[in-house]
Amino acid sequence: MQGKGGKQVKLKHIESFLSDLDNFEQGEFSKLKLEQHMTPANVAALCVSMVAEIEENLEDQIVGDFGCGTGMLSCGMLCVGAGQVIGLELDSKYAQITLDTLEDKFEDPSMYDIININVKHWQPPTLNGKLFDTVVMNPPFGTKDEGIDVVFLEKAFQTCSGNVYSMHKSSTRKFLQKKAEQCGYEFTVLQEIKFPLPKRFNKYHKKEVAYTEVDFILFKPKKMIPQIKQQQNEEKKVNIQE
Repeated sequence: MQGKGGKQVKLKHIESFLSDLDNFEQGEFSKLKLEQHMTPANVAALCVSMVAEIEENLEDQIVGDFGCGTGMLSCGMLCVGAGQVIGLELDSKYAQITLDTLEDKFEDPSMYDIININVKHWQPPTLNGKLFDTVVMNPPFGTKDEGIDVVFLEKAFQTCSGNVYSMHKSSTRKFLQKKAEQCGYEFTVLQEIKFPLPKRFNKYHKKEVAYTEVDFILFKPKKMIPQIKQQQNEEKKVNIQE
């Protein structure tokens, strides 16, 4: 598979790479109220490969991963050639797991950063607020905290100058399409996914794992801002590390 960024990685290799990551969903610290459901390796691999096909100059981009968990999408985006990934995670235990995983998998520490913070309250250290060139995320679905999925989406719109890729329950499709229109974004469902959720996420599930319909959506600004030059990206990387 050839992403426009120039890094060729086959889908099966991405999935194999991501399959080695920790499965925190079975961990004793997983919090139901935060909807800490891990993105399966096959789903993450498919999604990041789609992003790599669509995005130009991915190697020059700063990619955001909101609610990064243990870094499945963050690692996937680096695997397909993203220049830098910045993950935001409220749970300190999983923020540390993600950081440990990235340090283990990628030698260059300038390629990633993990910020332990509530996405609701985070403000990027840039003058115009647009830190990211692209955002790729699997936010909480809003089952336990109604509206949190929209909070994540609005924060992505506020802090990203380019495309936002996000997973949402298919039942919210019409609402999100209207939301995208109101915010000045084109709305495209790239992939319909049968997303596995453990029984504890829905008391009505009788099986240990049930599947819910999820859309992988591209939100594209109707008036795309010209891509940020590589030099500007390098300056932003320095600011993040300081």
